[in-house]
Amino acid sequence: MTDQSTTGKQTSSMPRPTSFDRDPVLDTVMHTFWTYGFEATSLDRLERATGLRRQSLYNAFGDKEAMFTAALDRYRAQVGGPLRMLLDSDDPQAAVRAYLDGHLRMLNDPCTPAGCLIAGCSSELGLRDDAVGQRMRAETAGGVEAVAGVFSAWKSAGKLSVEADPDQLAALLAAIVRGLAVLARASPDRDVIAHAVDGAVAALSPFLTQTPEPEGSS
Repeated sequence: MTDQSTTGKQTSSMPRPTSFDRDPVLDTVMHTFWTYGFEATSLDRLERATGLRRQSLYNAFGDKEAMFTAALDRYRAQVGGPLRMLLDSDDPQAAVRAYLDGHLRMLNDPCTPAGCLIAGCSSELGLRDDAVGQRMRAETAGGVEAVAGVFSAWKSAGKLSVEADPDQLAALLAAIVRGLAVLARASPDRDVIAHAVDGAVAALSPFLTQTPEPEGSS
């Protein structure tokens, strides 16, 4: 009897693991970093946003840096990846227009935080010489490299002008979308962003023209 009673007391006093749906919580973590950046997203702020104690967050995701890494992975899967898929077209002009319009829709979406998670945190963390800084630099470089691959494929297929440099165009497009994110965060005037998209498409259009076939070819 004594052993059973002692066992029962020990069992009842043990902390029970918190059970929750991980995906919605991760979305909230992502949106919190997206809104406030890395440094300003404290554990207290994450607790308030998710409604969970920090130990539950630690158990689910790891420390703050691990939470941020998980948020970046989520952002790439939910935002960056689908946007990049808009470039999957045989028509470079239409694809670049769709890509920039996709960013415009995201930046105008009242259900998402202002700006861009990658753009905001890159300026904040890009010079840090630690795991978070390295991850941010890799995230930016990987995005540019992926878009450069798309431009390279278009040029190999003869769908870009002779003067088009895939690496330069990818870097320019990255700079444009980062600039759009900064505008969206800094200015309440949505027309400014729309005009910037139109201007970007016009500036890129001369390079997104199919190379004419040599005379006499068939």
